[in-house]
Amino acid sequence: MSEFTQNIDVFKSGSTYVARGHIDSNELISNADASIVLQECISKLEDCGGQVSLQPGHYSINDSIEIQNNVWLKGSGRGTQIEVASSAKSGIVCTNGKGVVISDMIISSAKRHATSNGIVISNSGDCQVRNVLTQGFIDSGITIRDNSFLCQLDNCKSADNLRANILTSNLLDNGRGGDFVPNLITNCITYAGGTGIEVDKSIVLNIVGCAVFQPTSHGFHIHSTSNSVLISGSRTFQCERNAVLVDTSHEINLSSNIFCWHRGRGIELKNVSWGAVNANEVIDQGVRSRDGSFTDGIVLGQNTQGVQVVGNTIFNWGDQVPMRNGIVEDASCKNNIISNNNINCFDQNALDIAGTNTLVNENVTADTDAYQGLGRRPYPDYDMTNIESFLHI
Repeated sequence: MSEFTQNIDVFKSGSTYVARGHIDSNELISNADASIVLQECISKLEDCGGQVSLQPGHYSINDSIEIQNNVWLKGSGRGTQIEVASSAKSGIVCTNGKGVVISDMIISSAKRHATSNGIVISNSGDCQVRNVLTQGFIDSGITIRDNSFLCQLDNCKSADNLRANILTSNLLDNGRGGDFVPNLITNCITYAGGTGIEVDKSIVLNIVGCAVFQPTSHGFHIHSTSNSVLISGSRTFQCERNAVLVDTSHEINLSSNIFCWHRGRGIELKNVSWGAVNANEVIDQGVRSRDGSFTDGIVLGQNTQGVQVVGNTIFNWGDQVPMRNGIVEDASCKNNIISNNNINCFDQNALDIAGTNTLVNENVTADTDAYQGLGRRPYPDYDMTNIESFLHI
C-alpha cells in the first residue's frame, strides 16, 4: 500500500507543468510534457486513491493518460483544457478500473479529427464522467465499452466527433460485474458530429434527459442486439437522418421524448421484439429531405413484434412539407398494438398497417392541413453554418 496520503495539484508555469502535494506544497515532478506529469501523479495515487486537481490552463498530452482505481481527475471547469496530440490514440483511458471519476474539463483533439477518442471507459465498474466537454475526435467523444458496469455519464457535452458524440459498445455479459449490469447516461447534450448517441451491443442502459442537436447522422442509433435500452425525457432537433433508429434490438422503451425536425424518419424500428413507444411527440419528419421525398413518422419493419405504439402525437407544422405517412407497419411484422395516437398533416395515410394480428384502434387523425398552418411557404430549412462557427470560437 502506498504511503502517499495527500491529493495533488497540477499547474502550468511557463512552458513547464508542475505537480505539488496539496497539503505540503512539495514539488513532486515537473516536465515540459503534460502526459508525463499527469501519469506520474495518477501512479502515486494508484493504491490509495485520491484527487489530481488540474488548475486552469492548456495541457498538451502526447500519450494517452491511464487513470487508476479510485482516482478523481478533476479540472477547474472550462478553464482546464486538455489537448490530445495525434500521437495518442485516445485522451484519457480507464481500463479494468474501479471508482474512477473524470470531471470538470475540456478534452479536445489538438488537430481536428486526428485522434480516435476523448475518453474511454473499458471493462471498468462504478466509474463516473461528469461536467466534461469532449470535441473533435474521429471515433467518439466519450466511449463506455467492454462490459463496463454501474458507470454513469452525467451533465457532459460532446461535440463534433465523427462516428458518435457518445458511444456505448459491447456492454453484454461475462464481465467483471456479472451479466447485464446497468449503466446510465443522464443530462448530456451533444451537437454536430456524426450520430448523437450510439448504442452498439449494449444491454441494460438508461438514457435520460439528454438532448441531441444537429447530428449529421441519426440522433439516437440503437443496434446490434442492444436490449433493454430506455430513452426517456430526451430530445432531438434537426437531425440529418432519423431522430431514432433501432435495429435488431429488443426490450426497447422510448417514452416521453420530443423528436423534432429531422430529414429522415422520426422513429424507425427494425427487427425489434417487445417494446414500448409511448407518449412521444414526433414532429416535422422529412424536412427538406435531400431527394425531395416525403417521409414517415413512426415505422415498424423487418419482423418487429410485440411492440406497443400508444399515446404518441405525430405531426408536421404547416410551414413544412407534410409527412408521407403517420405510422407504417410492413407485412413482416405481427402482434403489435397501435392505439390512441394523434396524427396530423400527412400526404398519403395516417396509418399504413400491413402486419399480422396487430391491434389498431382509437387513433385520431387529420390529413393535409396542419393545425398550425403559420401561413408561410416556402418552409424554412436549417443549416449548420452557425454551429460550425460556434465550434471554433
